[in-house]
Amino acid sequence: MTQETHNETAVYPAAPSVISKRKTSHGFLYGVRSLYSAVLAFLCTVVWPKMREKVIVPVSIFIMALLAAMDKFLTERKHSIMCNCHQIVAKISRARAQRLTGVALLMGTVVFLFSTVFYSFGIEVIIDGESLGYVVSQEDYNSMLTTVQTRVSRIMGQPHSVSPNVSFSFGIVARDKILEGETLERVLYSKIEGIEQLYAVLVDGKIVGACNTREGAEQALALLTASDDSNIKREILTDVRISFDAVDASDLCTSEELATRLRRYQTKQTTHIIKKGETARSISNAYGMTRAELRDLNPEMDTTKLTIGEELVVLKASPIVSVREFRHVTETVSIPYETKEIKDSSLYVGKKSVKTNGVAGKKQIVADVTYVDGEIADRKVISETVLSEPTTKVVLVGTKPLPKKAATGTFRRPVGSATISSNYGYRRSGFHTGVDFALRKGSPVYASDGGTVSFSGWKGGYGYLVIINHGNGMQTYYAHNSKLLVSRGDKVGKGEQIAKVGSTGNSSGPHVHFEVRVNGKHVNPWRYID
Repeated sequence: MTQETHNETAVYPAAPSVISKRKTSHGFLYGVRSLYSAVLAFLCTVVWPKMREKVIVPVSIFIMALLAAMDKFLTERKHSIMCNCHQIVAKISRARAQRLTGVALLMGTVVFLFSTVFYSFGIEVIIDGESLGYVVSQEDYNSMLTTVQTRVSRIMGQPHSVSPNVSFSFGIVARDKILEGETLERVLYSKIEGIEQLYAVLVDGKIVGACNTREGAEQALALLTASDDSNIKREILTDVRISFDAVDASDLCTSEELATRLRRYQTKQTTHIIKKGETARSISNAYGMTRAELRDLNPEMDTTKLTIGEELVVLKASPIVSVREFRHVTETVSIPYETKEIKDSSLYVGKKSVKTNGVAGKKQIVADVTYVDGEIADRKVISETVLSEPTTKVVLVGTKPLPKKAATGTFRRPVGSATISSNYGYRRSGFHTGVDFALRKGSPVYASDGGTVSFSGWKGGYGYLVIINHGNGMQTYYAHNSKLLVSRGDKVGKGEQIAKVGSTGNSSGPHVHFEVRVNGKHVNPWRYID
């Protein structure tokens, strides 16, 4: 048979004064707890959300633990003063319950603080029934939407807006899922057809093309300065930058295609300083313009009367991206020869004859040359080595006085020593109107007297013929020449060479057919030859 034993503990009511003091102490404790609870609530609802990115979590936990310790201390302190010794056991029991309550409150606070680190309230954006995602506030969404719409309108060249069927919904979302800044901007651009966010290459602020990656855009720029020759270095002078931006989808291209776009030429206005001998035609041709375009660009200037040193506005084709190139070159160039003149009394004044032909020399030059867009901007010679010296050209200059051009009234033979092959008068083939002087082909033919050349050229049976008018109705004929040295209208003096002996026309061998005519009728030359 089991025997049950009941242990009962006698509870004695506290004295009235003690009860009164206990109520007073409990009221005080409740006030303190309410105060730090209010502080705790303020920290959790106001300070923590704003400072969570800057306040270290352990510091916050330490503050919470300190407040809990204060609660425990005040509770135990008051009871140790106000209660009798026989109430110690009951106090310990109540203190245990209070500690459990404090620990539970502390744990709840810690859980709440950690949850604010990973979760937050957000605004869900719903466009045409499809969730775009969560944003911090509706104002943030509207502000970014305005920025995106403005940018897209500028790209498309006309006003553009995202679908107006937008609604908002309040909710709790993981912090890493909230759309902010560039993330929100990219999502909005993804909802616009024909617009993509790419790595665009901008030249002077204008988009030339774009690639999917920054590496692709950088490779395109590298192709502009690439060279297989170690003696060539290039650098870009134009303001070129890469920007991750919203662009027209048609701007997407490969690195090679983008480099080709960057090498294109565009027409820009520039100035040209007028130099001696230049005309409106030559300047416009040099720049590939029409004279009308040149006049339109310079309305205040009379392009028919250009002044040396003045500036003209012209159109010049230049590459979109300006490139400077440094070359270390070794080249062979010619050394121009000099010309030396020597006086010669055997030549008439005004006549020249080359005695020695000039030959250009050669030299090797090592230089650093700077080009800008293919044109030389600077040249610095490092060294020169002569490979061959030039040969001076020697020219003989005549000093012999020219014979008198006027007719003297007497005639000399048209050639030097020669054989008379046919005289003036009748012969088997008919009447011969002149005298034939036979000699070697190429021998000089001289003017019998001074006068003016009235004919020089081909004339039927005469072959190459020279006719000289001596005045007073007198003329002389020189026929069958191989080469003529004078032209119609030339003034010639007595004894001046006018042709070379030949056998042109009706001729059986090299000779000069010489005639004298008076008022158009042939006469015997021997009557006038001295």
